Amino acid sequence: MPAAGIFLTITRNCPLSCAHCSTNSTMQSGGGDAKASLQFVKSFTREDHPELLLLTGGEPLLDPATVRKLAIIARRAGTRVCVISGMFFARSHSIPAPIQRAIAQVDHFTASMDEFHQAQVPLHAVIRCINQIRGMGVEVSIQATVRSADDPWLADLRAVISEESDTEIPMLLGTVGAVGRAKSFTKSSPAELDDMLQPCAFAAWPTVAWDGSVVACCNQGVVDGAVPEHLRLGHIAGSGWPAIRKICETRPMLRALRFYGPVGVRQVFESEPTAACAGYCETCAALPAGGTLDSEVRARFSGQAMRRLESSFMEMQQEAALERYSRGIAAPSSDLAPA
Repeated sequence: MPAAGIFLTITRNCPLSCAHCSTNSTMQSGGGDAKASLQFVKSFTREDHPELLLLTGGEPLLDPATVRKLAIIARRAGTRVCVISGMFFARSHSIPAPIQRAIAQVDHFTASMDEFHQAQVPLHAVIRCINQIRGMGVEVSIQATVRSADDPWLADLRAVISEESDTEIPMLLGTVGAVGRAKSFTKSSPAELDDMLQPCAFAAWPTVAWDGSVVACCNQGVVDGAVPEHLRLGHIAGSGWPAIRKICETRPMLRALRFYGPVGVRQVFESEPTAACAGYCETCAALPAGGTLDSEVRARFSGQAMRRLESSFMEMQQEAALERYSRGIAAPSSDLAPA
């Protein structure tokens, strides 16, 4: 659902040095502007707000006071708040009071836990912290990054959960990608063109990058790098939520990416498509900001008939996503490409 949620990067700093870190975070990474972030979230209103605000990093709970303030402001407007943490504080005997106060204000807490985090934060300690947070009345889950669907580490995780928790903990599984530090031991798998002719799910929820830029993509390469003009939505220092939402929902190129995907856009709107380039996301990054292709997209997405098609297709995607996520699978669906 376009603009139903927004990712907000609190900081790029992190006290952990996980081998798979997609943001390559250290304690010297910097980034984040608490004052600008607070001002931006204050632009949420009861009439116009995202359904979900996801606070991320780096490690967002390095600044628990800002997390707490953001959660209070967002929830007053009717937005539900989720924070994801690498659980650095689980190494302590108990959750530090400032972090407890921050977590108490959010609706959902997600622990990022996998073999890479486990090398620095004991798994038993993480599950005990999760149980304590659930005891505070906050929803909890685990986001686990695995090497493959049959990763043996999952058995270790399930065993510890069974040992330390008297109830199940919801879990979302994703696989390690060749991004950030993981590039040193993971390679991207070459994709067939048919596999690349898929609509883009990443162009739905805006992401506030570490420098305050708002981009229409949560791909880490875009968030941390040079943002293509068609994916740039604004900056939190000068744009409030209503303006960001409107651009995200209505910009023709973003609508085309959500409907056809970047490779599909090339094939549908170019007489001699340069589809695939070096890959799916690379094709998107290379899309021109103006010119014939952009004009063709604007023309196609200007009428009510296209909006009706988009609406029907979105319902199909949502039904497929609900079924997929109910099974704990984070990978996008590969069987819903519009003709």
